[in-house]
Formats: sequence, C-alpha cells, structure tokens
Amino acid sequence: VHVLQVPVGTVEAQLARFNQNPNVLYAEPDINHIVQYVPNEGLGGSIYASDYFSEQWALNNTGQVHSTVVNDPLFGPYLDEASGLPGADINAPEAWDMTKGSSAVKIAILDSGIDCRMAGDSVSSIEFGNGKCVEQQKFVTDYQSDTLEDVVG
Repeated sequence: VHVLQVPVGTVEAQLARFNQNPNVLYAEPDINHIVQYVPNEGLGGSIYASDYFSEQWALNNTGQVHSTVVNDPLFGPYLDEASGLPGADINAPEAWDMTKGSSAVKIAILDSGIDCRMAGDSVSSIEFGNGKCVEQQKFVTDYQSDTLEDVVG
C-alpha cells in the first residue's frame, strides 16, 4: 500500500489516472474517520462533549439538523442540510449507562473496509485493541450465488 499526496483540487483526476494504470490494483482517497468513544472511558469528559456525537443519528437521534458543505466535482461546493427523525436510534446513551460490555461478549463486524493484514503478522488473530480481526473473508469471490439474500455490501 502506498499513500500519496496530490495537489488540492486534483484528487478526482489523480484517482482516474491511477485507476487506468494496469500496474495499479486500485486507487482511492485516504479519508479520515472519527471514532466515537463510550462515556466514562477516562478519555476526558463525557461523550456529549465530543465534537461528533451529535452527528451520529443512529446513536441518539433528537431530530438534529446537520449542514454539510458538499464539494461536487460537477456543480462545485453547495450546502446540504438534512434532519433526523427524533427517537429513530438505538438509544446508545441509555445502553451505555447500563453496561459497556465485557471481553466475554463476542460481536461480528462485517465490513469490506477492514484489512486484517499487517506487516510481519499473519492474516488471522490480529489484535485490534481488545478485539481481534479473526478472519479475512472474500465474500464476493468465495461465495458466488445468484440469490439476493447472498448480496454482501
């Protein structure tokens, strides 16, 4: 994996150029994601003080309005506003007040954006914090099926 810096405003053109190169498997923008944290983890303050908690509609939807500047390559930048539906969420703050889980709880994260491979490590049993990236599975190529129920996305 190579991470390259390109001049501001040229990302789309550079991606197209690299993706047309037969020597490049794929090219994509390096986008930063902000990870939210559980209250009382000792990270300083509660989750409500977090800059991005209010943007997580799925966690605690109060009907909040979000404004985002979208930089459309065809039409230029514009302001996009959307509002949530109050109560259409998983009540995360209430759940976090009851428990924060334990190492005995097993969860599955099915995400095409996780690469379990790390330099010097095998593919299986990679530590991510207290968890593990147990298996890297290629669902598209390993499980060919024509039924809609088998779509992984």
